[in-house]
Amino acid sequence: MNSFNPEMPFKKLPWAVYFGNAAIFIYMVTSIFLIFPSGLPQPADFVIALAIGINFLAFIARAQSRFDPVFLYALGFGAFTFLINMIHYIALPDFTFLKSSFYYLYNASFFILVISLMRRSPQKTWRALYYGLVIAIIVEFLVIQFLPSLRGFRETGTFINPNQLAFWSLMAAGLLIVLKAKARLNLLDIGLLLILGYLQLLSLSKAGLICYILLMATLVIVPALTLKTRAVVLFAGFLFLIYGLSEVSRFEHLLENMGPLANAVSRLENIGGERDDSVAGRGYLRIVQYPEFLIFGAGEGGYSRFADFSTALEMHSGVGTLVFAYGFLGSLLFLGLLFYIGRHNDLLVISLIGILFLYGLTHQNIRTADFWLLLAVCYVYKEINFADLARRRRASRLDYTSPVTDFSKT
Repeated sequence: MNSFNPEMPFKKLPWAVYFGNAAIFIYMVTSIFLIFPSGLPQPADFVIALAIGINFLAFIARAQSRFDPVFLYALGFGAFTFLINMIHYIALPDFTFLKSSFYYLYNASFFILVISLMRRSPQKTWRALYYGLVIAIIVEFLVIQFLPSLRGFRETGTFINPNQLAFWSLMAAGLLIVLKAKARLNLLDIGLLLILGYLQLLSLSKAGLICYILLMATLVIVPALTLKTRAVVLFAGFLFLIYGLSEVSRFEHLLENMGPLANAVSRLENIGGERDDSVAGRGYLRIVQYPEFLIFGAGEGGYSRFADFSTALEMHSGVGTLVFAYGFLGSLLFLGLLFYIGRHNDLLVISLIGILFLYGLTHQNIRTADFWLLLAVCYVYKEINFADLARRRRASRLDYTSPVTDFSKT
């Protein structure tokens, strides 16, 4: 593994680095706007694709041939999904196989791009990610405030459906927490997290609401928070829980007078009451009905093959898709990727990845570029920890304590 060095100069091909960071910023701001139908590349993806191509040429020009294992696992998983989908496309021509063939190759390349940029220009990439995210959250909030929802009582904002809004809000909150994990959350950050929680309430996604609550709970293990702040958060949560249990009727009356919150509670109380809340509704029974696909996978497409058993649609589950569409071998490659990201990483990152997979039990999440972007930042977060540890050890030999890296102050 290459060590992370925030002081690393980037004299070779700086134009590729600058363009890559500009592309990251543009992506963060514009990825909330879905112009084309769901499942097709959006304008923000074309910008990233161009940055990937330019940085690939820069990689070749630098004549570097060594990849980290995490890169090999990411590209290996992308190549495997491409192979499986193309094999199934030959047997059953379905354009969905072709689309799916490029999803993960693009996502794996995006993953590598973000890591490479954060290694070569950590401060600039941090700024591109953070300030792009800030603008996107504010814009999304303003759109929802001033434009009516296209899907009735469930808000969609700039997205096509409310579940996309819920997942983006969850991913944005996770990314914000990791980016600021080594710096104290300021009032702007707290405000952004409150806005994202508000967007979750408006989307009324059951999985999104549950996972967002769990994500907020991880704030107590953010390294930059002082012991006093953690104690205040825990104490406030404890008092809220005691109040809710002892004053149930008053609490319920309070919720009834808070529209979005009341709707969210009503949705959570109805878990299991809708058709798609079941194992069959999410497509999990296909795994039992068609065990022959558990080795190499059924690919993502050709859903008419399963119309005799369940609705001829894709599985509404990232975890289920991983197991059924790409089988044991594909799942092993993906788990290898997660292993290298989570190995020796902080509890914060491991908890975050666990929450994302909890969300993936009921929604497709592993195919989105935002998911891979967050994985990349989580991996670099580990390298930052290693670099900080190495600097502190060197400084201790000189009887000097080096401060922890804080990108937000650069």
